Amino acid sequence: MPTIEVNLISGSNLIGADYDGTSDPYCVLTVGNASTSSSKEVSSVQQSTLNPDWDEDFTLHVTDPMSENLHIHVRDKDQIGSDDSLGEAYIPLNDLVRGMEREYNVQLQGGEIGENILAHATSFLTKMISGGSGPSAPVKNNGVIKLTIKALDFGNGGGFQQGGFPPQQQYNGGFQQGG
Repeated sequence: MPTIEVNLISGSNLIGADYDGTSDPYCVLTVGNASTSSSKEVSSVQQSTLNPDWDEDFTLHVTDPMSENLHIHVRDKDQIGSDDSLGEAYIPLNDLVRGMEREYNVQLQGGEIGENILAHATSFLTKMISGGSGPSAPVKNNGVIKLTIKALDFGNGGGFQQGGFPPQQQYNGGFQQGG
């Protein structure tokens, strides 16, 4: 079965979802597509930080490198209640080259402010000033996750002989490779 090796390096500028403006971030890494999930791994929790350093290695199984993505979902660990989302990103696997490690800096999308009192107060005041009705504004997410991915044994089929496909330069308006 094809596999990838992921080195989850770090995060920066994550959403502060706890009452004190920090978060206790961890990552859920899943390989799959819209209808299936091949493999899932979870990182350690980094306490009270918006700029975690993980430097953790994971091996994930891939069913179909042509259609599957690496889904990165960053969450805030909560002692009480459910964990908050700090954002997520997707990296397509169809452009990986067997044996070659690639570095990615992925911009997170979405997320929630959780128990962050200051963020709730700011959101409330903004809503009052702008007319006071309607749904809350989406969370501005400046979070970035840095990681490397290496295709280990994709075999000789499906465009992975010794090359792969041209590198992705932009993906879903938030994907950046390299750097």
